[in-house]
Amino acid sequence: MTDATDRYALPLLQTAQAQKEITHNAALGLIDTLLQLAVEDIIPAPPATPLTGQGWIVGSGATGIWAGRDGQIAAFTAAGWSYIAPRDGCLAWVRAAGVFAILRSGSWQAGAWPVRTLAVNGRTMLGASVVPLISPAGGSVIDTEARAAINAIAGILRSMGLASA
Repeated sequence: MTDATDRYALPLLQTAQAQKEITHNAALGLIDTLLQLAVEDIIPAPPATPLTGQGWIVGSGATGIWAGRDGQIAAFTAAGWSYIAPRDGCLAWVRAAGVFAILRSGSWQAGAWPVRTLAVNGRTMLGASVVPLISPAGGSVIDTEARAAINAIAGILRSMGLASA
């Protein structure tokens, strides 16, 4: 039997283990840090006065007690610093910058939003979507065609919720 979970090494209870509450509480502490992950900032050195419950992404070239922990999540708990090695695809809200950061190929990318398209009610709003649009062709009816094209654009913007009537 293993001692920890495969993904985030959460401690597992063992058969005939004494003081199971310690293992259980340690696992809950890690879950509390990772669930809806929000960190204060991405910095290479621990803050001078961290508060219990705060966390940071350890920046490149980590120093002090964080040395050798580049890219990890450092959470300050009542027992001191706790470190979590995140997995690719981990998404964190970075409070100081007001952006999300995603871990891709072992590197945190702040401001990156990991989506290929944005859909609202099943309709693709941003991304690879084909929206039919009338293009003015010129000639004696250019004004009519231009108005039709502008009306089509306005209709599409309204249907996407980007413009009102």
